[in-house]
Amino acid sequence: MEKATKIVFRPMEPEDLEPCVDLYRVVYRQRPWREDWKHSVTKRRLEEIFGAPNRFCYGAWEDQDLVAFCLGTLITRADRLSAQIAEIGVDPQQNQLLIGRGLLRYVLEQFAERGVKSVQATSQTNSPAFQWLQEAGFHMSRHYVLMVHRMGET
Repeated sequence: MEKATKIVFRPMEPEDLEPCVDLYRVVYRQRPWREDWKHSVTKRRLEEIFGAPNRFCYGAWEDQDLVAFCLGTLITRADRLSAQIAEIGVDPQQNQLLIGRGLLRYVLEQFAERGVKSVQATSQTNSPAFQWLQEAGFHMSRHYVLMVHRMGET
């Protein structure tokens, strides 16, 4: 009989950057993205978040292995503190639904303790994160839309 391992959720430390880079590259090679991030570009992207003074970086570990991440920034608004989730992902070899739900639950608990009043996240509707976000109480806003301008296109 196989022994069940425990998933531990905790804030990430600077030394967790490299394992996060490796996991990020694995996650975004999968559907729906199928992106091949170079190590150096991924590291630069995540250093932007890890180095921000208003950052949050949370992870899920199975034994010593990082199996999920949730990264972003806290934003001061006129009347409240809010959070913007920039990156979230779970190792595709893991139970994505279970770990994704657990990580989001942990992150939202941390936000509540910090006085965060609203949380925004952007997700593709065909990504695993979309389901986790909906189950955690996120909804598509009637008042906001993501608008994209691709430089050089008319």
